[in-house]
Amino acid sequence: MTTARGSSLSPVVGPAGRLDFLDGVRGVAAVAVVLEHALEAWVPGFSRVSLTYLSVGRVGVVAFFLVSGYVIGLTLSKQTIPVFVVRRFWRLFPVYWLVLAFAIVVDLPTNPLMDPGVPVFLLNLTMLQGIVALPSILGSAWTLGPELLYYAQTSISKYLGKLELSVYLGYLWLALYGVLSLIGAAIGKELPATTPLMLFLASFGHSVYLRDTKGSRVWIGYFLSAAIIVPLCSIPLIASQDEPLAGYGIIGFNLSTAVGVALFAIFYFTRGVRVAPSLLWLGGISYALYLIHLPLIEVLRKAVVFAPWGIPLAVVFCVVIAWGVHRLIEVPLIRVGRSLSAERRPSAKATTP
Repeated sequence: MTTARGSSLSPVVGPAGRLDFLDGVRGVAAVAVVLEHALEAWVPGFSRVSLTYLSVGRVGVVAFFLVSGYVIGLTLSKQTIPVFVVRRFWRLFPVYWLVLAFAIVVDLPTNPLMDPGVPVFLLNLTMLQGIVALPSILGSAWTLGPELLYYAQTSISKYLGKLELSVYLGYLWLALYGVLSLIGAAIGKELPATTPLMLFLASFGHSVYLRDTKGSRVWIGYFLSAAIIVPLCSIPLIASQDEPLAGYGIIGFNLSTAVGVALFAIFYFTRGVRVAPSLLWLGGISYALYLIHLPLIEVLRKAVVFAPWGIPLAVVFCVVIAWGVHRLIEVPLIRVGRSLSAERRPSAKATTP
């Protein structure tokens, strides 16, 4: 991708037209999330330490949202809204529903069907449970709701002819994050402030894309906001929790977010360098890996009780199965989406004057 007015450093582009540095971030982020949950499954007390000091899973999630903002800015600048919607649907939903069914079969601990929760289950089918802070059958799938909300935000902006200006909506999400944090602290209850924070981070990623293509400097404000305002807002957010260690500690929350931003930044500022093929491969299967790793870890947890075996076995097992899901299910469905959204060119006879 060459940039006349943006950054002078051109990123490496893979054979399929994918930007290497984005797949590199995805690969590291996906493995980080899997490793977090594998350690939680086999190491007693790990979750408390992770939330208190550094959660590699949250590092991965933060990096994913930055990547998403960059990618959606790039994608919607080239695609029509109908094409974008059709391709995203076939890219995301069928695989998600398949893994959702698998999670119900293996009876994940987070499965809301363990309680009288059919409405929760139905909302899980839409991926929107994360927006309203309801339980996710797939624990990590709470991020998909904010992702869909960001798709809607950018699609509406494109429809209005304001796609580039939609990046500024991230500041409104940041303000909402701060308001929810303060209200939560005032009433002594944690409110769903994570959703607007993730949408702010996606807008941050979009601002980086505009830096590359338009020479925009809006990313500077996002960087300063992430470095200063987000940590300040996290203080009342953490204080609103009923128990200090029921969720993130001040250090764990902010350090995990900062490292997630740093992960994206490292790959971004070295985007002119080729990424290791193994990371590109992991980036390619990252969606399937992100979705399916929790039910697979649950299956292994019941069979393997020895942590030194369970953790590496879980990572390898999840990666192998995710690769199979990607190749046999995800890729064919992506092709279906592209086929259904392909622009039909008029035949030679139809264009004869």
